[in-house]
Amino acid sequence: MLTLEASNIIFTIINVLVLYFLMRKFLIGPVRNIMEQRKNMIEETINDANAQKAEAKALLEKYEEQIKRAEDEAQLIVATAREKGNAEYEERVRNADKDARRLQDEARVRIKAEEEQARREMKTQVASIAMAAAVKVMGENNTAIQDEKVYRDFLEEMGDNSETAAY
Repeated sequence: MLTLEASNIIFTIINVLVLYFLMRKFLIGPVRNIMEQRKNMIEETINDANAQKAEAKALLEKYEEQIKRAEDEAQLIVATAREKGNAEYEERVRNADKDARRLQDEARVRIKAEEEQARREMKTQVASIAMAAAVKVMGENNTAIQDEKVYRDFLEEMGDNSETAAY
């Protein structure tokens, strides 16, 4: 049975007190120190994480600004290239127009020269035909002087007709 004796109660109280002090010295103190260390470590980790987060945020802002500047610079480069391209296009169009006008003028000059050459050749051929006809009409009695006179008369007459016909 259970009996309460004073010596048992005192030994139990002394045991409990010794156990309490021993536990406090060897168990609760180190556990408290470990918990304090863990708490400090967790706070340091949180502080480091916050610092890294702030640093990352600063870097992100820096990179975003660099990207913005790069985009602005790219737009400026594109705009400049577009302006240069348009200017070069307009210059080439102007040069092409000048070349086309020059070629047209050269063609007109060539056409006029060819027309004049064709008229001269036609006059010469018509004169030759007229001489041949005049020789047949006049017979074999033609002299070189008469041939030359008929030829000149014909050319003068053709020159007057071709000038009025050309206009």
